[in-house]
Amino acid sequence: MEVEQLQNMGRLSDRIYTLVRQEILSGKFAPGQHLALEEIAQNLGVSTTPLRDALSLLAADGLVEWRPRRGAFVAHLTSKTLRETYQVREIIECSAVDFAIARGPMVATEMQSLATQIASAGEDGNAAMLYAHLELRFHTLPIECVGNSKLLDIYTSLSSPMTIAFALYPVSPRRNAEVLAEHQAIAAALAAGDAASAREATRTHLRKAEANILARLSDQEPPDSP
Repeated sequence: MEVEQLQNMGRLSDRIYTLVRQEILSGKFAPGQHLALEEIAQNLGVSTTPLRDALSLLAADGLVEWRPRRGAFVAHLTSKTLRETYQVREIIECSAVDFAIARGPMVATEMQSLATQIASAGEDGNAAMLYAHLELRFHTLPIECVGNSKLLDIYTSLSSPMTIAFALYPVSPRRNAEVLAEHQAIAAALAAGDAASAREATRTHLRKAEANILARLSDQEPPDSP
């Protein structure tokens, strides 16, 4: 983490939050890793007080766990968290289909462009964060069409576990091709104004994505995870 970068940002605890979040989501701080407060604070040139505040915010995001008498640790991505995240995503995304169609063809056109960009990022083994950003943008577009800020807040709160999943488990070439086809199917159904097909394509894509990550997660999940 760069001290200069920290100095050029806003309120101290918010700045620390942003930087530590980036380190977690990029994989520099691995799941289960102990976050040594004194060491991190020294590296950043700050005291441990704003660092603790930042870690508490990250704990609220589900990225950090506080363990009694042991301190702060990077949270593990568990199968329970992943299943619940995808369940909520499916409910919200399928509900947003009619709103996206009502906005006209521009939404589907942008999603078609994003589908191609996502596939290109998936081919680059060093572009996990870009892939995550584009993937989340693709799926957020229909939610924005609803015009409900509370719903959008709920949906964007799901981004942390998804970004961790994309960073830890980059798509294989085969899965990348499947994702492209699935994204194109969603966008095509929206462009055609076919709500039923768009919901089915969305549901199929999310369930395949969930199964793909769960299969890779099962071998690495901590023994005491639910």
